[in-house]
Amino acid sequence: MTATRLSSRVWLVGGSDGPASTDAWDGNQYLVWDGERGVLIDCGTGRGSKAWLDQVASVTGDLRTVDALLITHYHADHAGGAAAAERAGLRVLGSPATAKALRDGDEQTTSLVRARRAGVYPANYHMPPAPSAEEVPHELRFGRSVLRAIRAPGHCDGHLVFALEEPDGVALFTGDTLFPGGRVSIQAIPDCRLDAYADTMHRLSRQPVVALYPGHGGAELDPGSAVESVRSASSSFARLVPPPNLLS
Repeated sequence: MTATRLSSRVWLVGGSDGPASTDAWDGNQYLVWDGERGVLIDCGTGRGSKAWLDQVASVTGDLRTVDALLITHYHADHAGGAAAAERAGLRVLGSPATAKALRDGDEQTTSLVRARRAGVYPANYHMPPAPSAEEVPHELRFGRSVLRAIRAPGHCDGHLVFALEEPDGVALFTGDTLFPGGRVSIQAIPDCRLDAYADTMHRLSRQPVVALYPGHGGAELDPGSAVESVRSASSSFARLVPPPNLLS
Protein backbone atom coordinates (compact mmCIF):
# COMPACT_ATOMS: atom_id res chain seq x y z
CA MET A 1 0.00 0.00 0.00
CA THR A 2 1.48 3.30 -1.13
CA ALA A 3 0.22 6.88 -1.02
CA THR A 4 -0.23 8.19 -4.57
CA ARG A 5 0.61 11.77 -5.52
CA LEU A 6 -2.11 13.30 -7.73
CA SER A 7 -0.94 16.93 -7.92
CA SER A 8 1.56 19.29 -6.32
CA ARG A 9 -0.48 19.35 -3.08
CA VAL A 10 -2.89 16.39 -3.24
CA TRP A 11 -2.22 12.77 -2.36
CA LEU A 12 -4.55 9.78 -2.45
CA VAL A 13 -3.95 7.97 0.84
CA GLY A 14 -6.83 5.50 0.90
CA GLY A 15 -9.59 3.91 -1.13
CA SER A 16 -10.99 0.64 -2.40
CA ASP A 17 -8.49 -0.12 -5.16
CA GLY A 18 -5.14 0.82 -6.66
CA PRO A 19 -1.76 1.29 -4.93
CA ALA A 20 -3.29 3.37 -2.10
CA SER A 21 -6.06 0.83 -1.36
CA THR A 22 -6.97 0.48 2.32
CA ASP A 23 -10.19 -1.58 2.35
CA ALA A 24 -12.69 -2.87 -0.21
CA TRP A 25 -15.49 -0.80 1.38
CA ASP A 26 -13.56 2.48 1.61
CA GLY A 27 -14.23 5.66 -0.32
CA ASN A 28 -11.32 7.79 -1.46
CA GLN A 29 -9.25 9.46 1.26
CA TYR A 30 -7.15 12.49 0.36
CA LEU A 31 -4.27 14.36 1.96
CA VAL A 32 -3.78 18.03 1.06
CA TRP A 33 -0.15 18.73 1.95
CA ASP A 34 2.06 21.73 1.15
CA GLY A 35 5.26 20.22 2.52
CA GLU A 36 4.77 21.72 5.99
CA ARG A 37 1.10 21.46 7.00
CA GLY A 38 -1.88 19.51 5.77
CA VAL A 39 -5.45 18.36 6.20
CA LEU A 40 -7.18 15.09 5.42
CA ILE A 41 -10.44 14.71 3.54
CA ASP A 42 -12.57 11.67 4.42
CA CYS A 43 -11.44 8.59 6.32
CA GLY A 44 -13.05 5.44 4.91
CA THR A 45 -14.98 2.90 6.95
CA GLY A 46 -12.39 2.58 9.68
CA ARG A 47 -11.62 -1.01 8.70
CA GLY A 48 -8.40 0.16 7.02
CA SER A 49 -7.52 3.00 9.37
CA LYS A 50 -4.06 1.73 10.32
CA ALA A 51 -3.05 1.54 6.66
CA TRP A 52 -4.55 4.96 5.98
CA LEU A 53 -2.77 6.64 8.89
CA ASP A 54 0.49 4.90 7.99
CA GLN A 55 0.22 6.24 4.44
CA VAL A 56 -0.41 9.76 5.73
CA ALA A 57 2.64 9.50 7.98
CA SER A 58 4.75 8.25 5.06
CA VAL A 59 4.07 11.55 3.27
CA THR A 60 4.10 14.02 6.17
CA GLY A 61 6.64 12.32 8.43
CA ASP A 62 4.55 13.27 11.48
CA LEU A 63 0.77 13.20 12.01
CA ARG A 64 1.13 16.26 14.23
CA THR A 65 1.65 18.33 11.07
CA VAL A 66 -1.92 17.46 9.97
CA ASP A 67 -4.33 20.09 11.24
CA ALA A 68 -7.66 18.27 10.84
CA LEU A 69 -9.76 15.59 9.20
CA LEU A 70 -12.58 17.04 7.09
CA ILE A 71 -15.61 14.84 6.39
CA THR A 72 -17.59 15.41 3.20
CA HIS A 73 -20.62 13.48 4.49
CA TYR A 74 -21.67 10.99 7.14
CA HIS A 75 -21.96 7.77 5.12
CA ALA A 76 -19.80 5.01 6.54
CA ASP A 77 -17.46 4.61 3.57
CA HIS A 78 -16.38 8.24 4.06
CA ALA A 79 -16.79 8.80 7.80
CA GLY A 80 -16.52 5.45 9.59
CA GLY A 81 -12.85 6.02 10.39
CA ALA A 82 -13.52 9.24 12.33
CA ALA A 83 -13.16 7.51 15.71
CA ALA A 84 -9.77 6.10 14.70
CA ALA A 85 -8.71 9.56 13.55
CA GLU A 86 -9.70 10.98 16.94
CA ARG A 87 -7.64 8.34 18.71
CA ALA A 88 -4.68 9.37 16.54
CA GLY A 89 -5.06 12.95 17.78
CA LEU A 90 -6.78 14.53 14.76
CA ARG A 91 -9.59 17.08 14.96
CA VAL A 92 -12.69 15.76 13.17
CA LEU A 93 -14.69 18.43 11.32
CA GLY A 94 -17.86 18.29 9.24
CA SER A 95 -21.18 20.00 8.66
CA PRO A 96 -23.45 20.41 11.69
CA ALA A 97 -25.51 17.38 10.58
CA THR A 98 -22.41 15.27 10.01
CA ALA A 99 -20.74 16.28 13.27
CA LYS A 100 -23.86 15.43 15.28
CA ALA A 101 -24.34 12.05 13.58
CA LEU A 102 -20.69 11.16 14.21
CA ARG A 103 -20.81 12.22 17.86
CA ASP A 104 -23.93 10.11 18.37
CA GLY A 105 -22.78 7.14 16.30
CA ASP A 106 -26.22 7.43 14.66
CA GLU A 107 -26.56 4.48 12.29
CA GLN A 108 -30.15 5.41 11.38
CA THR A 109 -29.49 8.99 10.25
CA THR A 110 -26.39 7.91 8.35
CA SER A 111 -28.42 5.16 6.60
CA LEU A 112 -25.92 2.54 7.79
CA VAL A 113 -28.71 0.30 9.09
CA ARG A 114 -30.41 0.42 5.70
CA ALA A 115 -27.14 -0.06 3.78
CA ARG A 116 -26.07 -3.00 5.96
CA ARG A 117 -29.46 -4.63 5.42
CA ALA A 118 -29.03 -4.18 1.65
CA GLY A 119 -25.63 -5.90 1.76
CA VAL A 120 -23.61 -2.75 1.05
CA TYR A 121 -21.48 -3.43 4.18
CA PRO A 122 -20.67 -6.62 6.08
CA ALA A 123 -23.37 -7.67 8.55
CA ASN A 124 -21.02 -7.22 11.50
CA TYR A 125 -19.83 -3.74 10.53
CA HIS A 126 -20.63 -0.86 12.88
CA MET A 127 -19.53 2.78 12.84
CA PRO A 128 -18.22 3.81 16.28
CA PRO A 129 -19.02 7.33 17.53
CA ALA A 130 -16.49 10.14 17.32
CA PRO A 131 -17.40 12.15 20.45
CA SER A 132 -15.33 15.24 19.69
CA ALA A 133 -16.55 15.81 16.11
CA GLU A 134 -17.27 19.49 15.55
CA GLU A 135 -18.51 21.91 12.92
CA VAL A 136 -16.04 22.90 10.22
CA PRO A 137 -15.51 26.63 9.64
CA HIS A 138 -16.49 28.09 6.27
CA GLU A 139 -12.82 28.73 5.52
CA LEU A 140 -9.85 26.75 6.78
CA ARG A 141 -6.26 27.99 6.44
CA PHE A 142 -3.33 25.62 7.00
CA GLY A 143 0.24 26.25 6.01
CA ARG A 144 0.13 28.03 2.65
CA SER A 145 -3.23 26.56 1.65
CA VAL A 146 -6.88 27.62 1.92
CA LEU A 147 -9.94 25.34 1.77
CA ARG A 148 -13.54 26.53 1.69
CA ALA A 149 -16.55 24.43 2.70
CA ILE A 150 -19.47 24.58 0.24
CA ARG A 151 -22.93 23.33 1.24
CA ALA A 152 -23.79 20.46 -1.12
CA PRO A 153 -26.93 18.56 -0.02
CA GLY A 154 -28.57 16.19 -2.48
CA HIS A 155 -26.75 12.88 -2.18
CA CYS A 156 -27.54 13.19 1.53
CA ASP A 157 -28.26 15.88 4.10
CA GLY A 158 -25.29 17.80 5.45
CA HIS A 159 -23.02 16.97 2.52
CA LEU A 160 -20.11 19.38 1.94
CA VAL A 161 -17.80 19.92 -1.02
CA PHE A 162 -14.38 21.32 -0.19
CA ALA A 163 -12.78 23.86 -2.54
CA LEU A 164 -8.98 24.11 -2.51
CA GLU A 165 -7.76 27.46 -3.83
CA GLU A 166 -5.37 27.04 -6.74
CA PRO A 167 -3.57 29.79 -8.72
CA ASP A 168 -6.02 29.45 -11.63
CA GLY A 169 -9.23 28.42 -9.86
CA VAL A 170 -10.42 25.81 -7.37
CA ALA A 171 -9.98 22.07 -7.06
CA LEU A 172 -13.17 20.49 -5.72
CA PHE A 173 -13.24 17.52 -3.32
CA THR A 174 -16.73 16.39 -4.20
CA GLY A 175 -17.35 13.36 -1.98
CA ASP A 176 -20.39 11.62 -3.48
CA THR A 177 -21.86 14.76 -5.05
CA LEU A 178 -20.16 14.66 -8.45
CA PHE A 179 -17.95 12.30 -10.48
CA PRO A 180 -16.07 12.61 -13.77
CA GLY A 181 -18.32 12.70 -16.80
CA GLY A 182 -21.02 14.61 -14.94
CA ARG A 183 -22.25 11.57 -13.04
CA VAL A 184 -23.97 11.84 -9.66
CA SER A 185 -24.88 9.41 -6.86
CA ILE A 186 -28.61 8.93 -6.34
CA GLN A 187 -29.74 6.33 -3.81
CA ALA A 188 -33.06 5.13 -2.40
CA ILE A 189 -32.43 6.60 1.05
CA PRO A 190 -34.58 9.10 2.99
CA ASP A 191 -32.31 12.13 2.63
CA CYS A 192 -31.32 11.83 -1.04
CA ARG A 193 -33.18 14.86 -2.41
CA LEU A 194 -33.20 15.66 -6.12
CA ASP A 195 -34.37 19.26 -5.72
CA ALA A 196 -31.50 19.97 -3.29
CA TYR A 197 -29.11 18.13 -5.63
CA ALA A 198 -30.13 20.42 -8.50
CA ASP A 199 -29.50 23.53 -6.39
CA THR A 200 -26.11 22.17 -5.32
CA MET A 201 -25.01 21.55 -8.89
CA HIS A 202 -26.12 25.05 -9.88
CA ARG A 203 -23.91 26.49 -7.11
CA LEU A 204 -20.94 24.35 -8.13
CA SER A 205 -21.32 25.37 -11.78
CA ARG A 206 -20.48 28.93 -10.74
CA GLN A 207 -17.11 27.90 -9.28
CA PRO A 208 -13.91 28.34 -11.35
CA VAL A 209 -13.21 24.61 -11.35
CA VAL A 210 -9.81 23.26 -12.45
CA ALA A 211 -9.91 19.72 -10.99
CA LEU A 212 -12.27 17.21 -9.37
CA TYR A 213 -11.31 14.79 -6.59
CA PRO A 214 -14.36 12.53 -6.16
CA GLY A 215 -15.19 10.15 -3.34
CA HIS A 216 -14.81 7.08 -5.58
CA GLY A 217 -12.83 6.32 -8.71
CA GLY A 218 -10.22 8.43 -10.41
CA ALA A 219 -9.65 12.17 -10.19
CA GLU A 220 -10.36 14.52 -13.09
CA LEU A 221 -7.23 16.67 -13.43
CA ASP A 222 -7.81 18.27 -16.84
CA PRO A 223 -9.44 21.69 -16.23
CA GLY A 224 -11.56 21.55 -19.38
CA SER A 225 -12.93 18.11 -18.51
CA ALA A 226 -13.57 19.13 -14.90
CA VAL A 227 -15.56 22.18 -15.98
CA GLU A 228 -17.54 20.09 -18.47
CA SER A 229 -18.41 17.52 -15.78
CA VAL A 230 -19.86 20.23 -13.54
CA ARG A 231 -21.72 21.94 -16.37
CA SER A 232 -23.12 18.68 -17.70
CA ALA A 233 -24.63 17.67 -14.36
CA SER A 234 -25.93 21.17 -13.68
CA SER A 235 -27.55 21.56 -17.11
CA SER A 236 -29.19 18.14 -16.84
CA PHE A 237 -30.76 19.03 -13.50
CA ALA A 238 -31.83 22.39 -14.97
CA ARG A 239 -33.88 20.41 -17.55
CA LEU A 240 -35.43 18.49 -14.61
CA VAL A 241 -33.63 15.32 -15.76
CA PRO A 242 -31.31 13.61 -13.24
CA PRO A 243 -27.78 13.18 -14.66
CA PRO A 244 -26.29 9.70 -15.18
CA ASN A 245 -26.18 7.83 -11.88
CA LEU A 246 -22.84 6.36 -10.79
CA LEU A 247 -24.74 3.51 -9.11
CA SER A 248 -26.73 2.45 -12.20
